[in-house]
This record gives sequence, C-alpha cells and structure tokens, in this order.
Amino acid sequence: MPSPGIRLPFPCRLPRTRSTAPRFSAMTQPAATDAPAPLPEGGAAPALTFPMPLDARDLAAAAALADGVAWWPAPLAWCAVRGEQAALALNGLVTNDVAALQDGDGQRAATLTAKGKVITDLLLLREAAGSLLVATPPDGMAPWLGILRKYVNPRMARATDERETRTAVVVAGGGAVALLRPLLGVAEGAGVEALAPWQHVVGTMGEHAVRVVRMPPAGE
Repeated sequence: MPSPGIRLPFPCRLPRTRSTAPRFSAMTQPAATDAPAPLPEGGAAPALTFPMPLDARDLAAAAALADGVAWWPAPLAWCAVRGEQAALALNGLVTNDVAALQDGDGQRAATLTAKGKVITDLLLLREAAGSLLVATPPDGMAPWLGILRKYVNPRMARATDERETRTAVVVAGGGAVALLRPLLGVAEGAGVEALAPWQHVVGTMGEHAVRVVRMPPAGE
C-alpha cells in the first residue's frame, strides 16, 4: 500500500520566512546569474526536461518525508449544521449531493451565486444523521454563514459558528498512520488505513476528541 498523501483541501499562501529547514518544492529554477548552457555542435538548442531536477536539500526533505512525519496548521474555519433535515437543507445550497453521504463520509463541494460564480469552497463531513461539520477557507466562513441564515429554515436545521472551538492540522508523510493510530485506539490494519478519501473517524487525545480525516494524494 503506498504511503498516504495528506494535503490541505484548500490552497493557501504561506508567508515568506528565512529558514534553514529543508524546503519542499516541485522543482528548482536556475539562478539568474547562471551562464546559459552552450549550444551543441550544429547550433541546435539543447533538449530540456521537465520538471527540472531537485537540488540536494529538496531530495533530502523528500526522503525524510517518505518515512517520517510533518505537520502544520490547516487554514480552515469550521461550523456545524445540525437538525433532522440538515443534509436536505444543504442539498440545494452546494454543488454536491449532501444527502448521499453516510456517517463517517466526507466530500468537497462549493457554494455558488445564481450566476455560477464560486462564493467559497467547502469540506463537508457527516458526523451522524442530522449532523454535519463544514469547513471553509478563513475568509469563506462569513459569507457561508450568511447563506445558511438566509436560506435554511431553522425548523429544518441550525448552523453554529465553531471557529473558536475547533482547529485543524495537516499530518503528512509515510509515518503519519503510525503516529495517528494510537490516538484512535485501534489495531494495525483497521481505522486510518481502511479509510477512503474524505472519510473520517473519531479518537481521543487526553481529554479531547480528535477527528481524523483521510485526504487524497495531491493531484487527485
């Protein structure tokens, strides 16, 4: 089984900082001061390959991640939608079929304007019948909550802003499953390994409940 790839569900821009830590990048570009490669005999341009080779630091970082673990805060804002008809209430507001989700399932979606413009991306996690957790990028939660208050009948479901009570981190690398398994109290071969993309399970860490979401490899 390939090592799990775990990534943020939404793109984010990280601040530029000076650090000696290994860098994770897809390619490196030649420095602007590098002399151009000489042309071969006959004047034909040299064949180029893409992507360009990784430098030593990138290779070392990639090798360390293959067997180790890296983690970082996930830039997500959370709310909960709960009520007997919570899934039905959201079905007309997002791009995917919320009612088709089973307990422990999740999916990506978006909410759109009447003209089809994306208002915000969403991550939907079904906890149980009548209970859904929804994550957005930080700047997407305010408009999303506004949509819920405007269009969802409170007799069907109610939305709760949980930005102050929930947080998330991304755990990535070949050792991620081994690190997370003790949190869930499950045996090897069960729990995290058995999750399909966007499925989730709940474990404990001390006195706190921990929800682990299996995310698809980058690019899928």
